[in-house]
Amino acid sequence: MTTLNSHSTKPNLLNEAPRSENLRTTLLVFDLLSQGHHAAYIRHLVEYWCSTQCPDSLTCVVTPEFLEFHPDLINFASEHGQPNVQFFPISEEDFIHLKAQVSFTAKVFTEWNLFCRYAGELNASQALLMYFDHLQLPILFGRKAPCPVSGIYFRPTFHYTTFFGYRSTWKDLIRRWRQKVLLALVLQRSNLKCLFSLDPFAVSHIAKFTSKTQVLCLPDPITPEKINSGQAIKLKETLKIDNARQIFLMFGMLSGRKGIFQVLDAIQQLDPDSCQKICLLLVGSIQPSQKSKIQSLILEVSQSRPIQIVVQDDFVPESDVALYYHIADVVLATYQRHVGMSGILLAAAAAQKPVISSDFGLMGELVKRYCLGLAIDSTNPSAIAQAILEALDGVNESCDRQKMEQFVNQNLAENFVKTLVKTLTGQLPNQAHI
Repeated sequence: MTTLNSHSTKPNLLNEAPRSENLRTTLLVFDLLSQGHHAAYIRHLVEYWCSTQCPDSLTCVVTPEFLEFHPDLINFASEHGQPNVQFFPISEEDFIHLKAQVSFTAKVFTEWNLFCRYAGELNASQALLMYFDHLQLPILFGRKAPCPVSGIYFRPTFHYTTFFGYRSTWKDLIRRWRQKVLLALVLQRSNLKCLFSLDPFAVSHIAKFTSKTQVLCLPDPITPEKINSGQAIKLKETLKIDNARQIFLMFGMLSGRKGIFQVLDAIQQLDPDSCQKICLLLVGSIQPSQKSKIQSLILEVSQSRPIQIVVQDDFVPESDVALYYHIADVVLATYQRHVGMSGILLAAAAAQKPVISSDFGLMGELVKRYCLGLAIDSTNPSAIAQAILEALDGVNESCDRQKMEQFVNQNLAENFVKTLVKTLTGQLPNQAHI
C-alpha cells in the first residue's frame, strides 16, 4: 500500500516497513472506480484538506489504476505540504482478484471484503463509500464493517413516479420494487451513519425507510471556470471547426448509453441545408466494444450528409473540460433512459449553453424545472432530429439563464464539501478556503 505525504514526492511502501500502532485514519474514503466523476469528488475533498490544513486525516483507498490516471491529484497533497492526506491503492493482487470476478454478486462481495480489510488495517474511525449503490447487498449480508460507514447514493429511481410525464415500463416497476425493499432492509439492519443522495427529490422518500440513519441531499459538485476567449478560439482552430456552423457537443465516454447511435440516425433524417449548418463535436473515449461500429456509422453519415463531424477520441484533462462547453452552441445529453444525476447538465448550465436532453427520470425533471433546454424522448431518433431543428432555429427560447445559474449555485463544489465535512467530521468548513 502507498501513502504520499508532504515529506516525499515518492511513495512510501507501508507494507515494506513497520506500521505505527498509533496510525489512525479519521476519515477513510473508499472508491475502486478510477475515472469519471469519482476522481473529481475526491479532488474536491483533497483540495479542501490542503487549503485549510485540516488537522484530521483523510485517507483515500483507491485502485492502482487511479495512480496512473490521476498523477496530478496524487501529487497535490505533497506539493501543498499536507501530511494528513494519503492515498492507499489496494495491492495489485487484490485488484487482479477483484477484476477476475465474473458475476455481479461475487464482485460486490469481494469489493466489500476489501473495504472491511483495508478499513481495519488503517484503523479507520469512520468511512465514506463513494459509491453506495452496488454495495448494499454485502452491507446487508456480508462482514460487519470495522467502523461507522456513510455512503453516496447515486441512482434511486423508486420516486420517479412523482415526476410529471414519467412513463414507466415493467422493468422500471421491478427495479423500483427491488430498490425499495433492499434499501429499506439496509437502512433498518445496518449501522449506516449517513446516506447522501445526489438526487434532491429522493431525500424525503429515502427518509421514510429509517429513523436512525441521517439522510441528506449532496450537491453534485461543479466549479464554474472563467474561460479565456483566446483559448477558445485556439481550440476551435485546433479542431478545425467551420466557424459558419453551430456546434452540437456530445461529451464523455462515447457509447450506446449516451445515445450516439440515435443521434447519428437523427442526422440521417435531416435535410442537407440543415446539415450544412451543423458541426457534431464528439469528445471522449469511444467504448472499445463499440468502437468499430461507431466509427463506421460516423463515416457513413459524413459521406451521406454535408455535416461536419469532429471526433476527439481521447481522455480530456479536467482543466480543459470547460473549454469544450464554452465553444459549444448546444450540448447533447441524449442518454438512453439514464437514471440518476448527470454532470453534463451542470457543465452545460455553468457555460450557459442549452441542452437537448433525455426526458427520462431525474434528468428530464431537472431540465424542465430549471429550463435548461429541450427534454425529449432520446430513444427516438425522429424526436432528436426535431430537437436539432428547433435548436438551429433558437433553442435558447426554452432556457432561463437565471434558473440555470440557480441550478449551478445549488451544486457548487463548496456546498458539496461543506455538506460532507460538516456531517462526517463535525467541523464547519471555512468557505473562504474552498
